Order: sequence, then structure tokens, then C-alpha cells
Amino acid sequence: MINNISSFSNNSFCGALKDLSFGRLLTSCGFNKKRGVPILIVMYGLLTAVFNYSGIHQKTQSRKGYSQCNCTDQVFYDITSNPKLNWRKLCLLLAQKLILKITPTMTCAKCFVLDDTIMERPRSKKVELLSRTYDHVSHRQVKGFTNLLLAWTDGLSSVSVINAVVSSSKIICPERNDIDKRTHGAERRKEAQEKKTILAVKLIKEALNAGIIASYVLMDSWFTEVPLISAVRKLNLHVIGMVKLSQKRFYTYQEKQYTLHQLRKKIKSASRHSNILGSLQVKLKTGIKAKLVYVVNYNNRKQFLVILSTDLTLSDEEIVQTYGKRFNIEQIFKSMKHLLKLTKENQGRSFDSTIAFSSLSIIRVIAMEWIRRTESDPATMGSIFNNVKDTLEDLPFTVALQTLLQRFFSLPDKLAAAGAIKQGCIDTVKAIVENEINSWFDAISDFIRDFCLRFTNDRITYDQVNDKINISF
Repeated sequence: MINNISSFSNNSFCGALKDLSFGRLLTSCGFNKKRGVPILIVMYGLLTAVFNYSGIHQKTQSRKGYSQCNCTDQVFYDITSNPKLNWRKLCLLLAQKLILKITPTMTCAKCFVLDDTIMERPRSKKVELLSRTYDHVSHRQVKGFTNLLLAWTDGLSSVSVINAVVSSSKIICPERNDIDKRTHGAERRKEAQEKKTILAVKLIKEALNAGIIASYVLMDSWFTEVPLISAVRKLNLHVIGMVKLSQKRFYTYQEKQYTLHQLRKKIKSASRHSNILGSLQVKLKTGIKAKLVYVVNYNNRKQFLVILSTDLTLSDEEIVQTYGKRFNIEQIFKSMKHLLKLTKENQGRSFDSTIAFSSLSIIRVIAMEWIRRTESDPATMGSIFNNVKDTLEDLPFTVALQTLLQRFFSLPDKLAAAGAIKQGCIDTVKAIVENEINSWFDAISDFIRDFCLRFTNDRITYDQVNDKINISF
């Protein structure tokens, strides 16, 4: 069994975590084990499970999973269901490390991106704080949670910072009452029943207190509300977001109240070839000055969309370009759901496991983003995922073979220490062992050579034998 860090040392994914001082961050966030397999190896096993398996539950049921971490499945369950661990702080510090490494090389505007996605649990019945949530994509009620995510982007890199798992008011299964109120798990359970707008401001404050620098907060039409805009402006951040085309919302223009459709008539007609129709400076209900930029709706060019910006110094083109960075978070959600199994990996019933597995997805995205920034070619998240997966599939076999050979070479010394070999015969035993291993290597080499020769002589192609290569010896 392999129970040291060497089993992961040659992996690019774990190498990226090492560059970000992942081991030190674990200690500062309260991740520790008194005995057994070190916590760093267990965390590597949790993080790499999705690359070789559908999730940690399939990993613990495989011999390959045991050979990498040398621990039982109960170790993984204890960590993911521990309410004392501060998963949010771990994600925040790891994202801070990555942003500090890439920020000096960039001069463009830094932005926070705020958005949410649904984590479905359609077959669950007794999951803690499980609720019925409305999915705006499928336009139906689903069972699960809402994953509120705060990301950071500079236009080239998109980094997941922290998240909050939220339940709706239609809770199916109540929370546990035996959790210590002083733990981080109890705090997350309390947050899960708060409004998303309140949690959004809290997440932004935590990111700013950690030293992450940004100038704008990008959000979609659901979050672009006057109370949230006012709260963000108090943090000395500007808001750029899409606005709902509602007839019940009014904006002050030249001391009069207008709707967005009425303001559209105040704008001079632009060029037919221009996608930006024009802009106006208005005031919100709280007195905050904002700029409304009207753009063409690509789905229906007879309609329009409106982007709001509290930074009046930006031009119309700069506002549209800056808001375009918001769609980077959609790529993060796609990678977390389809590649990193955000909605399928967790099979636990406790709310702590829901927090843990959502945080594991964020840590994986951070590590893969660092790999992308350090690689010479502009690889996508999907290609990085496949490369890491191939590396992890090859790594256990090579490490196991190396460990096996080391044990064979150390066998004569152990036999001599146990008194099973006569004095003066240890050199002879070592020579015999070495000759046997060399003979084994020669036999493998001869097999590969004979296989290649017979394959060349037979000249069997892929299409000639029922779409298969079939060689008999």
C-alpha cells in the first residue's frame, strides 16, 4: 500500500496545489488528523477522485482508490461531514494565493462576478435542509439547493473565490438540532436560510477583507436591484449589470419618472450597423447616479437590452465590454457540473457534506486555472481535465511498480535482520534477486518485440477483421 506523498508527486494537478501552498492552508483552516494517514494525502484523494471515478463513493469501493490513500471510506466520510472544518476559508485563501500570483502580470480591470446555479437532488428525501427551488433555466420546481458563487475575473482568468449553499423557504427536511452552535457548520446552516442578496454582500465583504482587489461587481438581471446596488456602492465598488425590462420600475431622468421603454424614446436613433443604441444618465430611488446603455438583443433585433453602470466615467463600449466578462462564470458552472460532478458526486445526507463537496469543486477549478495560466498553450478547461485524468490513470501503476521493486530489493536485508539467512550469504541472495528481476524485464521486452514483429508480418488492418485487430499466437 502507498501511504506517502510520493504517489501524488508527479501529478500536475497536485503540483498546482503545492505551488499554491495547499498544505499550509489546510493547517490554518483547522484541517488536521491526530493519527493515521496525513490529512494532505486524504485531501489529495478527495480532490482527485472525480478524475478517475464518478465520485468519492466509487473511489472508496475500488482497490485503486485504496492503493492511493491507504485508508478506508470512513476517513473520507468523517472529513466531509465534520462541521468544525472551515471550507469557506480554505477556498478563500487558495483563491487569494492564485490571484496574487497572476495579478501583477495584468493591467486590465479586475471584477467580481456574482451568480448562482441549482444543485439538484431529485431522488433525495432525507437530505438536511433540502428544499424545493425554482430553476430559471428549466422553468420548473426542483429539489435541491442554490449554489451562490462569487468569482473573480480579469478577462483572461476566472477564479472561483467563495460560495454559499442556500435553501428556499420550501424546506422538505429540517436541519439537525445536535450541532454545536459555535461551529462553522452551524453558521452555514443559518446562512442557508437567509436571502441571497444579504449573502451576496457578505461574500463580497469577506473577499475584500482577504485582500482580493476588484473595481466592479458584475451581475445578471436577478441581482441588479436597488438595495443590492446601494450595499455594493457602500463598499466602494461599482456595479455593472443587466436590468429587467419591467413596466413597474421607474428611473429619474430630468426630474421626471420614466420606465425603460419610455427612456428608449429619449435616445437618438443610432446607426443601423451599431449594436449599441445609446445611453442615458439617470438616478435610482436611493439617489445613486447610474448610466443606462441600450444594446441590441441578438435573439430579436427588434428588441433591446439595458445594461446599468454606476461608473459614469466609462464609455458605452467599455461598459458593454466589461459586462461581457460576466459570462466567464457560466463556463465555471458548466465545468463544475459536467466535468467536476458538482450535482452528482455528493451522496451524503448531512448539510456539511453538501458544503464540503461544493467547496471541493471550487478548489479543483482554482487548481486547474493555475495549470492553465502556467501552460504555454491556451488550453480549455475540458482539455486540462482530460490531461489531469490521463496523468492520474497512469500514475498509480508506475508508482505501484516502483514500490514493488523497492520491496524486492530490500527483502534480503530484512531476511538477514530476521536471521533467516546465514552469515556471509546476503550478497549471494541479493545477486539472485537482482538476476531474477533482470530476467523478468528481459522476458517482457522479448514479448513486446515478438508482438510487434508478428503484428508487422501479419499486416492485419483495422477494417479487415470486423473492425477489430485479432492476432493469434
